[in-house]
Amino acid sequence: MNNYPIGDFITRLKNAAKAGRVEVPVPYSRIKENMAKVLLREGYLTSVKKDVDARVLIVTLAYKQSSSRGLGKLPLLTSGRNISKPGARIYSGSREIPRVAGGIGVTLISTSSGVMSDKEAKKKGLGGEVIAQVG
Repeated sequence: MNNYPIGDFITRLKNAAKAGRVEVPVPYSRIKENMAKVLLREGYLTSVKKDVDARVLIVTLAYKQSSSRGLGKLPLLTSGRNISKPGARIYSGSREIPRVAGGIGVTLISTSSGVMSDKEAKKKGLGGEVIAQVG
């Protein structure tokens, strides 16, 4: 078991995308479910299902068709990075939220109104703990 479940969640998604997997089972927690819902709204995932009996969250990664011949499908989620860690929490105001790859990726923020993307947090004028960045 990982000591930092949020970091484990991001790592599982990134590794599954690199391996070309479609569905990723992750141990359930409410914060992971909320993070997955944000990634679903942002288009990095196509579905999020909760298996209450098995205490597992089943996440389906989004892929796009490659324009080059022979490459097949490419994952939309290509990188993931933990920002806050158990020993070093990183907080940011709404105006200082870091951007990912010039605005192409998404930063996940835990605010007083729940987990949201950097765009949602800036729109609502909320800051909070900077959890991770996904691109």
